[in-house]
Amino acid sequence: MQEISARWKALTDKSPYEAQAAADKQRYDEASAARDAQVLAEQEAKRKAREGGGRGTKRAAAPVSEAPKPKKERKPRVLSEKQQAERSAKQSERSARESRMDAEREALDGRLADAAQARLKFLLSQSDIFGHFGAGATAAAASKKKETQEVKSPVKRRARTLEEDDLETKEEEEATTRLSRQPSNIKGGQMRPYQLEGLNWMIRLYDHGMNGILADEMGLGKTLQCISMLAWLREGRKIEGPHLILVPKSTLGNWMNEFARWCPEIRAVRFHGPKPDRAAFVRDVLKPGASRRDYDVVVTTYEVANAEQKSLEKVSWRFVVIDEAHRIKNEASLFARTARSLRAERRLLVTGTPLQNNLHELWALLNFLLPDVFASSDQFDEWCAPVSFRIGATSRERPEHQ
Repeated sequence: MQEISARWKALTDKSPYEAQAAADKQRYDEASAARDAQVLAEQEAKRKAREGGGRGTKRAAAPVSEAPKPKKERKPRVLSEKQQAERSAKQSERSARESRMDAEREALDGRLADAAQARLKFLLSQSDIFGHFGAGATAAAASKKKETQEVKSPVKRRARTLEEDDLETKEEEEATTRLSRQPSNIKGGQMRPYQLEGLNWMIRLYDHGMNGILADEMGLGKTLQCISMLAWLREGRKIEGPHLILVPKSTLGNWMNEFARWCPEIRAVRFHGPKPDRAAFVRDVLKPGASRRDYDVVVTTYEVANAEQKSLEKVSWRFVVIDEAHRIKNEASLFARTARSLRAERRLLVTGTPLQNNLHELWALLNFLLPDVFASSDQFDEWCAPVSFRIGATSRERPEHQ
């Protein structure tokens, strides 16, 4: 480059080269201007073509055909004899399944009506307790009327009351089953006396059409007591299910192991997994309305119950057990609404802490068990408020230990 620059400076006559450079620049400018004009012309032609001939003119209307094109007639699908037979079989099976589900619902309604009568009779005998909630209102009124008609002698009145209490106790004992030993189909070991007492308590609830809370402390065998109750129903009442147990995910495996250990006769199945596995379980195992059932107990988690609520609602359950039942202490929660939507003959709550923060949470549990008795939370809070006040006043008045 330095050599070229030196030679250019050494030239004495540069005019021919400068004239050639000016001519080349002019030729370049003219070619560029011609190309720019050509591009602008092409763009303008495209714009006019889009606008239908330029601004101010209407786009030419598309030619209208004189007659609309005839629509293609869709030919009906012709099924083979095999396909028609399969379709008829599926329709018949669906109709039969729906009929069986209707029959199961009617049977469950009948059992619920019988349980309601037994429950009413039992609650009327406890009218001093449940009269506050409306269940014993009729009994309380009848008792008050009866007292006004009785003789004024307190000795006779007391003697008559004792006779009536003894008669009611005797009738209740005759109507209630009480076991002195564990069911024979409990094979995993020997139940402890307090566990057998818990079983008898659940049997008593069952005989009186009641639901309850099994609130033993941790480690006392609440799982075994629940399994023994289902074993007694199977052995003593010939009720094999279907039963539903709702548990936390952390205890799902333990429940399955306890069933296999204590009562392998009961066919317990595990309902858990991703959505495709759950769909296959509902189709192949749960089978609502099927004529034959391959299980006695379904053990599943709260989350699966929420996700498969529609499928679980189709089954008429004989017993629904909720482990760690304080999970439904908030009646507005999703799981609480799911649990209330299940159709069941009996309900059992299993928890070591039925009362945690306030009495309203206890009402949520009682409302799930006996909605016809504990219907109003305001009424429950109003009745329990004086008790809470008295307890608080007593604790404040108690002198401190010096």
